[in-house]
Amino acid sequence: MTTVVDISLRTIFWLTLMFIALTIYSLTFGQSSSYEFADWRVSRKFYDTIMPGLLIAILLTLTGTIKRTNNKSKNIGIISLTVLTSVVGLFIMTSMIFSVGFLTITNDMTLYRSKTNPAITITLQTIGQGALGADGHRTVQLEPFLKFWNKVTLVDTTTINKSDWTFANEKIDFRHDK
Repeated sequence: MTTVVDISLRTIFWLTLMFIALTIYSLTFGQSSSYEFADWRVSRKFYDTIMPGLLIAILLTLTGTIKRTNNKSKNIGIISLTVLTSVVGLFIMTSMIFSVGFLTITNDMTLYRSKTNPAITITLQTIGQGALGADGHRTVQLEPFLKFWNKVTLVDTTTINKSDWTFANEKIDFRHDK
């Protein structure tokens, strides 16, 4: 029985560390990646999960840091430091609402479709910065990547080879945006 409990606690600990690493990457380096979610609803669910999930994950690291072999004061110190880290994380997440939480990118219009692969499009997007700034627009090439993401490349439509593209001019309803 103890072996099963120990294996379970170790598994929870390592899964928690992987979740923390994914969250930190997503909220830092992932923000400047050339890949974005293909569907804004998936993006919203993702961030709605990792933001509070990080705080829970920090607390779950206790499953691997508290040990029977430690003396009582060391375990109390570990618990105190972990709870403090989680509380500091809560304040950081609250402040990030104003940088990550309000930015939205929606596809407004498909301007062109690739003749060789119609899933690759040149799309006009609106970037909404909510209360923090004005809306902006950009024209990008969206290339599907692993179903849930698009590889995004900024495009100037005056410089593309129009013989490689079919003019689409399709308005996109954001409620059905993909």
